[in-house]
Amino acid sequence: MLNNEIMDQFLIMFGLIAIFAFYMFFSIKPKNNTDSAQIDKSKVYTTWNFFNWIRLDNERYLFHHPAKPEKDKKYPILIFLHGYNKHEDAEKNPENFGWVRCLIQKVNAQPASFESFVYIPITPGWGPEPKRIKYIINKILEDNENADPSRIYIVGLSMGGFAACEFLKAYPAIPAALVLICGASSLSPEKAHELKNKPIRLYHGDNDKTVPIDVSRNFYQALRDAGNTKAEFINLTGYGHLIWNFNQNSDMLEWLFKQS
Repeated sequence: MLNNEIMDQFLIMFGLIAIFAFYMFFSIKPKNNTDSAQIDKSKVYTTWNFFNWIRLDNERYLFHHPAKPEKDKKYPILIFLHGYNKHEDAEKNPENFGWVRCLIQKVNAQPASFESFVYIPITPGWGPEPKRIKYIINKILEDNENADPSRIYIVGLSMGGFAACEFLKAYPAIPAALVLICGASSLSPEKAHELKNKPIRLYHGDNDKTVPIDVSRNFYQALRDAGNTKAEFINLTGYGHLIWNFNQNSDMLEWLFKQS
């Protein structure tokens, strides 16, 4: 009899403890990190508060428009062409590219200097082709009266560098300036002459085993031979192919946004 009473009390106590634990587990909410004073917000890159999605002509793009555009102000257009097989990074985590992370920070900190129309064509295979780049630029200009046609910038990374060069050769008058990161194409003397006044900056690691540094050197030399004094070649000593994070610590964006 006594053993039964002890057992009953034990079961009741166990049940109460279980109910209490269940209540506590589901009623206590985790702390909201965005409200935590412990977070260093300068190191939190909230990509989805910066980029949105759009599908145009059956192609996908990440894009950002100026958050608070001034009525009579013109804003530059920035097209980023990602590398081969980097479409998943571009889609899901574009801030993994150091210069994109840097751009987000600069737009948030200095919108007057760095706000722009930013578009990233998502390209699962090789490309994008020049006509696709031209299509999106025309679309931006048609739909946004405060987009500046005199300040169209293209940043090409690896495969995107090749694509940027092909676009430049097809439509040399459209971009105001280019940045080519570990990727460029061949350039004939005739084409180089057409580009002799074009600001172009090339970055390449001298230990690149994927795209040899001579690819960028040859492109740069063709420009210089044609009389281009606005072209710059930056040799990153000791770096391999994965140099896109280097650019977050450089003056790349400051240089780019000064061109017109």
